Amino acid sequence: MGYKTSSFSCLALLLAFSSCIHAFDVMKIFASDPEFSQFTKALNDTKLAEQINKRNTITILALNNGAMSSLSGKPISTLKDILSTHVLLDFYDEKSFFYAHTQHTQMVTLFQASGKAVYDQGFIYVSLINEGELAFASAVKNAPYNSLLVRTLGSQPYNISVVEVSAPIIAPGIDGTPTTLAPAPSSPKSNATAPVASAEEPAAGEVSTTAAPAPAKVAESPVEAEAPGPVAEEAADTTEAADDKAAPASSSASTTHFGLVGAVMALASLFVSL
Repeated sequence: MGYKTSSFSCLALLLAFSSCIHAFDVMKIFASDPEFSQFTKALNDTKLAEQINKRNTITILALNNGAMSSLSGKPISTLKDILSTHVLLDFYDEKSFFYAHTQHTQMVTLFQASGKAVYDQGFIYVSLINEGELAFASAVKNAPYNSLLVRTLGSQPYNISVVEVSAPIIAPGIDGTPTTLAPAPSSPKSNATAPVASAEEPAAGEVSTTAAPAPAKVAESPVEAEAPGPVAEEAADTTEAADDKAAPASSSASTTHFGLVGAVMALASLFVSL
């Protein structure tokens, strides 16, 4: 769309907003822009236009005909649920979206008000991706940010805001596709093989029932270390007995030695006297 056509569309939207501060007709808002004809038709076919017109404060995330083509062929009930998530029950302009991003704010949608939403299907988040682009995603865990803010089409603070987004925001499971809405966080898995616990070493987390070998008892107290046992006493007695027996043998040898010396000296004196 050229700048002239875009300016004309914005002007038409502003005129529509200014003529109805507390009441507006969403069909008239998009009537002057054929690029959103499929979106307008879908709002009318699903009766969402009536619900939107009853609101005093609202934000519409509009899809052009190219983005709407990805929703062609879906049942009316499914189309209504998906487009309900593109209607926010509060006023958001680009500044408000940035604030919601920094605060990680869950933005409530018309689908949440329907009572059909499970888990976080009725909420969306906005975040900055790439080089500062605002992107939208369902608040359901692991939902991708694949819908970008294209441009602001018009706003009337603080009643209605209309912005264009690049792709439909589809909450996981909302279109009947089998999915896990709130997957439990999985713990990281290791490729390493766990060692096999040996018979002597208990496995991790188990309490060993095998008593550890008691250390050799050296001495429980200084008294016990010094006190001789029965074996020590017997050894001491044997040593003393050996000493007692050895002592007389030593004395006899000395007496015999001195006796021989005396006899030799006596014989020497006899020869001298002769």
